[in-house]
Amino acid sequence: FCSISRTELNTMGFTESDLVVLAYSDKELTYVPKVSDVKKSTTSCLGKIQEIKFVKGERADITIRVSRTGSLNSWLTPHSTLLLMRIMQMTTIEREFSSLHGLRYYNLSKQIFEATANPSSTIPQKDIENIRATYKVNDSQANAIGCSVGTEGFSLIQGPPGTGKTKTILGIIGYMLSTF
Repeated sequence: FCSISRTELNTMGFTESDLVVLAYSDKELTYVPKVSDVKKSTTSCLGKIQEIKFVKGERADITIRVSRTGSLNSWLTPHSTLLLMRIMQMTTIEREFSSLHGLRYYNLSKQIFEATANPSSTIPQKDIENIRATYKVNDSQANAIGCSVGTEGFSLIQGPPGTGKTKTILGIIGYMLSTF
């Protein structure tokens, strides 16, 4: 694990399940590391933030899972200075992997894998406005709700965390129940 200040944590935007690069540095930086700082390091590896614990005071402890076979192992010692840079958030990818991995247990797997995409469609603006008002969603979500209910087959609702997928899916269910 490593320890950083809460200010650094907020500035760098680290969250649990982030994919990060750890790189050895022979000097302590007084600023947020840049890509060029990480590239200068001859020793680096990928890691995944497993947990962030806020301890008393202004510090946060970050537990990072790294490969034991990497060249950075000899530098993973107490009081080493390591650069830590966020690459991407892994939550969505982990959820998609779990869903695909579990798909073999569902009766609809053949239909899902052999599905063909419907042509892109939109619904009339008055329907979008009605759905927006009823389900308190934005235009994109309202169109997804209307199109999902108005077409045959499956609809894929996809997006980064916090973009309203669950609200859209609940809107689809509500709209289906109220129109059929």
